[in-house]
Amino acid sequence: MFTKYIITMLQIKIFQCNFIEENCYILWDNEAKNDCWVVDCGAFYPQEVQIITDFMTKKGLKPTRHLLTHGHFDHIFGAKAIWERYGVAPTLLQEELETYEKAPKQMRMLIREGFDFEVPSAGELLRDGDELILGRYKFCVLATPGHTPGGACYYCAEEGILLSGDTLFRHSYGRTDLPGGNYRQLFDSLERLMKLPDDTRVLPGHGPSTTIGEEGGFLG
Repeated sequence: MFTKYIITMLQIKIFQCNFIEENCYILWDNEAKNDCWVVDCGAFYPQEVQIITDFMTKKGLKPTRHLLTHGHFDHIFGAKAIWERYGVAPTLLQEELETYEKAPKQMRMLIREGFDFEVPSAGELLRDGDELILGRYKFCVLATPGHTPGGACYYCAEEGILLSGDTLFRHSYGRTDLPGGNYRQLFDSLERLMKLPDDTRVLPGHGPSTTIGEEGGFLG
C-alpha cells in the first residue's frame, strides 16, 4: 500500500488501496477536535484496513464521516469495515444511491472473480450545493455526474482543494462506458470544474494530484 501526505493547513493523508490502486483520503484539522473524515475507503485487503485504522488510532483520530465521491466498488470496499469499527455509514449524493447499492453486482460483472463483498446501508444523502464542515474548514458539495449518475466532488475554497473522485484525473477524466455513465453529463461536469481557480489542487480517485490550471490546459 502506498501512502503520502498532502501538506496544507488542512491535514490530508493518502492511502493507495486495492488492486485498482484507488486513492483513499483521511482529512482532519489539527487545530480542532480529533474528528476526521475518511473519503472513499477502498481498502480491500485486511492489511489495508489495518494500516488505515492504525494510522487513525496513532493520530488519535476518530472518523465522523465516510464521504463518497461515487459508489463504484473500488471506492467502497472498506465501507463495511468503517461501519463496523466506527459506526459511520457512507455519505453520498442521493442520485448515487442505486450505483452504491449495486456495486457488488457490478464488480462480479466486470472482474468475474470468485470473491464478493457487502456494503452497509448508506447514511446521509447529499444534494448539490450542500455545505459540510470539518473543523475550521467548509466543503461545498458539487454534483458532477457523468462517470456515474450521482458522482460528486468536494471543494474547500479556503484551502484551494478539490476531491474529484473519478470525474477528473491528471491529464484524464472518468470513463463513461459503465452502467449509468453519460459523456454529455461528464463534459458538462468538467466545464463546471474548470471554472474553479487555476491554483485549485485536485486530489483524484486514482493517480497523482494535479491543478485545475494544468487540466484546463490539457482539456483545451
